[in-house]
Amino acid sequence: MNSDLPQRPSLRDVLNAARRELDAPGALAVLARGDEEFSAACGVADVEQVTPVRPGQLWPAGSILKVMIGTVLLRLEAGGVFSLDDVLANWLPDIPRATEISLRMLARHESGIHCFGEVMYHLPLTLLRHNATRRWVPADNIEIANHYPRYFEPGQGFHYSNTNYVILGEVVRLATGRELSEHLHEMLWDPLEMMDTIYAATEAFQPLELRGYAREELGGVDITDAEAWSLYGYGGAILTTAADLLKFMQALHGGQLLDEAQYGLMQQTADAGHGKGYGIGVQTFRRDWGSFLGHGGNTMGYTSGCWYFPEEQLQMLFCVNRGFVREKSLMQALLGWIRSR
Repeated sequence: MNSDLPQRPSLRDVLNAARRELDAPGALAVLARGDEEFSAACGVADVEQVTPVRPGQLWPAGSILKVMIGTVLLRLEAGGVFSLDDVLANWLPDIPRATEISLRMLARHESGIHCFGEVMYHLPLTLLRHNATRRWVPADNIEIANHYPRYFEPGQGFHYSNTNYVILGEVVRLATGRELSEHLHEMLWDPLEMMDTIYAATEAFQPLELRGYAREELGGVDITDAEAWSLYGYGGAILTTAADLLKFMQALHGGQLLDEAQYGLMQQTADAGHGKGYGIGVQTFRRDWGSFLGHGGNTMGYTSGCWYFPEEQLQMLFCVNRGFVREKSLMQALLGWIRSR
């Protein structure tokens, strides 16, 4: 063997280089294809304590929750609870233009309703910390959104809005008499043995070992305790582990959770522009470096991704503990590594 040949970098090496480029304290990633599964963790989970990131740590997955909600919506529709073409006025008639907004429009971000998150994400740190100590309910989120003008007339455009999914949570509660989180447990988390997955808006959990750090304009500080889980609500208040999330991804894209017709409906997308689409809880992308579907997740201190590349039958998930970083370079680095095997 020629010892002078360059050594192929490990997945950890690649992840660590991408983490440094993003100026994130720590990162974790999992790649799964067929019978192959690769995972890596690097950097620190807690800057002050200098504790390492571990693959089994609980982390906030943000809007990745929407893929799970989309799955539940399609199963409730198949069970005859409602149709995605039903109008919002059937349950929440006081929301402006409710007679013109369908559940499908909400799920695909075509309602025009303002995103409460766009307000929250521009608040100073002191107000963010205040938000985290308050117990928010869905009516609060909806009230915030109603103070701002709609983006467009119902069904006449696309604009991502977390408020849409908070409203869908209320529709599920009113239509079934049970909280959406109960359906998530019953349909997905319990049968898939996702024992470490938590709806953080209402369910208790231990302090997070994997701390989250704010974007630069907030000083890059530890912002974990300023994450307002009850304000996020069904817009993204989920805590999970890499192992749990991979179980869900493999079940969804492996045909265990939706039949073929439902899986196809999930991917019937609104045009989000620039090669992007949005279906029932899933984002779709067509890029020169790959076509993929799933969802990204952002909270104030974490950026994550949960993506499936159907042509390669590749599952990719990752989390970095820095809020709102641009993950494209990380994804490309992970893809380059797995494709070179």
